[in-house]
Amino acid sequence: MAEIQAELDKQKQLAEAQAKSVIKAEQEAQELKLKMKEEASKRQDVAVDAEQQKQNIQHELHHLKSLSEQEIKSKSQQLEHALVSHTKIEEEIHTIRIQLEMTIKQKKTAESELQQLRDKAAEAEKLRKAAQEDAEGSASRWPKKLRKRKMQKTS
Repeated sequence: MAEIQAELDKQKQLAEAQAKSVIKAEQEAQELKLKMKEEASKRQDVAVDAEQQKQNIQHELHHLKSLSEQEIKSKSQQLEHALVSHTKIEEEIHTIRIQLEMTIKQKKTAESELQQLRDKAAEAEKLRKAAQEDAEGSASRWPKKLRKRKMQKTS
């Protein structure tokens, strides 16, 4: 009976050891389950943060793209205005050049006319002096005048 008692004690110890092992395993399982929940919660938080960052980046990218499009449109308009201004300036320069050429031609014509008038004035002055000399002349000077005219004709 001692053997049976010893066997029962042994079985009891084994059952207690097994119960302790089961309890320990359940505790470890609970701890592992808790750690897994914490890790899952952390990963969920990281995923939420990552999604929020993704949305922020997409929003910023959209904003920058919109600004870029606006800036491109603005620069395009500025360029178009500059080209229109450049064309107008070139047209004005062309008009001014034409006016300058006309002014130069008019100046040359005026200078030519002025020279003709000076020549006519000089000729008129010569004729006036000759007429004055004729009017003032006396019989004694008459032959001298003829000599002057004869000399002028031969020159």
